[in-house]
Amino acid sequence: LFLNYSTILILPRLISFLTKSDYFNRDFAFYYFLTKDIVINHNLPLLGHVVGEIGGFAQGPLWSYLLVPFFIIFNGDPIGGKLFMFLISLLIYFTGVLFAWKKLGKLEGIFIAFFLGSSPYLIKWTNLAWPPYIVPFLMILYFLFLYLFLSKKENKYFYASSLSLSLMAYFEIASLGLLLPSFIFILFYFVYRKLLNLKSTTTSLIIFSISFIPHLIYDLTHNFYNTRGFLSILFGTKNSESYPILLVLQDRLHLIKTDLSAVFSIHDYKILLIFFVFLIFGLYMYFKDRKIKIWKKIFIANFLVIICTTFIGLILIPVERASFWWITYLTITYIFISGIILGYMFRKNILFKLIISLIFLISIYSFFQNANSLINIYQQYKNFKNEIRVQDPIEYIYLDSKNKPFNVIFLTGGEKNNWL
Repeated sequence: LFLNYSTILILPRLISFLTKSDYFNRDFAFYYFLTKDIVINHNLPLLGHVVGEIGGFAQGPLWSYLLVPFFIIFNGDPIGGKLFMFLISLLIYFTGVLFAWKKLGKLEGIFIAFFLGSSPYLIKWTNLAWPPYIVPFLMILYFLFLYLFLSKKENKYFYASSLSLSLMAYFEIASLGLLLPSFIFILFYFVYRKLLNLKSTTTSLIIFSISFIPHLIYDLTHNFYNTRGFLSILFGTKNSESYPILLVLQDRLHLIKTDLSAVFSIHDYKILLIFFVFLIFGLYMYFKDRKIKIWKKIFIANFLVIICTTFIGLILIPVERASFWWITYLTITYIFISGIILGYMFRKNILFKLIISLIFLISIYSFFQNANSLINIYQQYKNFKNEIRVQDPIEYIYLDSKNKPFNVIFLTGGEKNNWL
């Protein structure tokens, strides 16, 4: 039953993978050319892509190194990168589901499996090998190791959770920046609760810092490029713009609202509001329940701390519009906290079972009614031959080259989208 259930839920990912559209655009092209430079020219980069929106520092280089075997196997064809992302997508699904099923409970596993399988965001991300889309997998690892640390009280699991979090610097450094306050908060809380001592805390911080070694080496040889960029974000520069707080709040609320609707396939905001009012009530009951162990409540509280500190962090970032790829980790956060609370409430009594069943059916209905994960992908596949896309000339030149080396330079216009 579990395998059949999972097979149905990963079907949209397979459809997404089989489409040809949009698998060689955005920053993926930059990273693939960086991978080409590693394989062909044997240049080993210390940094990845420079952060464009808030500028001044760069991602880590690990993503390009991960693409190397797929570049070699597929002889430079970008479809290799897409296959890599498809495998990551399956890894996100099965790691999340097995964690929920084995550790959190079978009911929780069913709910989380459905949300992981039906989330339009997670399905859409299968189609493009882009570093922010690996962040959800790291977030699942972070929650898994944190759960094991709280349940077994073994420091090695907290060290692993610290490393999982810090690795985000290689894929989306903005995500790590937004998660950092919650990590510091929970670190101090564990010290206060005597779950960590001075030695284990220091070890955790050292492990957390490992991911920044390439940035440090680059800074020492390039006039502290990343450090200056980071400080300019914190304290601003002479040319820094200020934005009306109401405009910033409106943008951040819209981002969160859009993110939530995309995660749960619920596009009617009234239904979404009812859904989360019900979840808030469930959280209240969960924390009030004396039968639940304290460490489990601490685990759930961590989700809430992440959501709250992320929203505050988004408001403080000095840009007019925040980007959804900064908060891809929230997709996993929403899914897990919802699955855990729905599973808990389903066990309470018949009334809650009826209400949760209704919410679950609405989610399923909304998913198939909108079918963003299937219909849009099908339309992209259907219209692909009639559209002029960046990868059309690239693919033609690639096939025409007959495996001979070649260079391509192209420009695309737009006021805020001038790419070279």
